[in-house]
Amino acid sequence: MIRFRESVEIDSDPERVFIVVSNISTIPEFWHGTRELSGGPPDVYRIRFAFPRTGTVRFSMGEGGRFETHYLTGPIKGMKVEEVSGEGGRTRLSSTWEVSLSLYLRLFEGGRIAEHFRTGTRHALMRIKHECERASAESGVLSPESH
Repeated sequence: MIRFRESVEIDSDPERVFIVVSNISTIPEFWHGTRELSGGPPDVYRIRFAFPRTGTVRFSMGEGGRFETHYLTGPIKGMKVEEVSGEGGRTRLSSTWEVSLSLYLRLFEGGRIAEHFRTGTRHALMRIKHECERASAESGVLSPESH
């Protein structure tokens, strides 16, 4: 089982950050381990990972600024949760992973793969941070209506 949490502070309002985080069509732009999402709304999507494997995922909105990714089938099973909190122009974005890997990946679970997931999460959070701060600087490029 891989379990960890990464967080970043963002100079943007929580609503804007949640719009970016919960926009399913832009997930591959920020999360480079996800190459493509197809199928979908409202239920289950087919996910193609950056490595040559596929699976299925379901997305859901949780309470209090939570966006959940449920990995249902494929090489990764479990859940990733993004949580957005803050007030005004300052936001904390956290990503919590709790996933297990398929048999062929388990050999690497304790070391390289777990660190790879953690590093990829840090990079994704930084891409989200830069996008939100850019949009905030341009004041109003991303609004609830564009979601």
